[in-house]
Amino acid sequence: MLELDRGRLYGSHGWVIGRDGTVLPDLSWYGAMSDRMRIPRRLPRVRHLRGKCLSLVSDWSSVNYAHFLLDGIGRLALVRAPEWSVDEVDHVYCPAPPSAAAAALLDRFAIPADRRISAAPGLVVQADVLLVPSFPGHSLTYQPWLPAFLRRAAGFAGDPRPPTRRLYISRRGSSREAIDEEAVQALLRERGFEIYEPSEHLSQPDDFRDAAIVVGAHGAGLANLAFCQPGSKVLELLPTDNAYPFYYSLAVSGDLEYSYLACASTGERPPEAFGPSPYDFRIDLDELTVALDALVET
Repeated sequence: MLELDRGRLYGSHGWVIGRDGTVLPDLSWYGAMSDRMRIPRRLPRVRHLRGKCLSLVSDWSSVNYAHFLLDGIGRLALVRAPEWSVDEVDHVYCPAPPSAAAAALLDRFAIPADRRISAAPGLVVQADVLLVPSFPGHSLTYQPWLPAFLRRAAGFAGDPRPPTRRLYISRRGSSREAIDEEAVQALLRERGFEIYEPSEHLSQPDDFRDAAIVVGAHGAGLANLAFCQPGSKVLELLPTDNAYPFYYSLAVSGDLEYSYLACASTGERPPEAFGPSPYDFRIDLDELTVALDALVET
């Protein structure tokens, strides 16, 4: 964790700027080329904060649930140590919750409401002392201490009840959805799966803690794999134009049984393309049937 005298934070991505104006992308940017950062030469008026300010904001953490949970709030894992706690700071620069479920996590993880400052576009804050934990992972991957911390922070310590639920995480109505969603859902219902729309649930940590099997397309809803119990099974439906290692890494770090099914995207971008794919994808129903039967039978 870096300590900066009179350090500044800029905007909804929490980009870090030193006292002399030096931009420090390693602390908020997630590993891609930092020349994509766009910071104006003349910053807006600074809001001065007395005392210490802790930043939990990371790139895209104010607009996407996965980045909010894993890259932003996950930084608490580097803060809550026997020798240090959030209670020692006067302010916490938090990602603006992108959903009601994300907002509920701020209370659940005991971030004091009266100390929160919500990140916003164009906002610049400068603290007497700025504390910035590093990105809680490396090159789009996560370490075992992250899901272990998130489980404890959510209150899942002790002897948990055995997981029994089977969840299918739908992306209906979002970008990158399955073209044959109705047929996919029919296959899953036949095998005892719930069709789970994350936006409809404030209890996502509890629901995933109770899940024995999770099936879902690559997307923010799978960030909740962090709350699954070790040994739970995961089948990621992985579009060929959006094959990133986020959830493979998270599942392995959480000691889950991970598998994936490659699904053909309706379009393919060049290798140097940046960001999430805009294309929907097709699922081979015969391949999905084989994969589901293997999950359910083992």
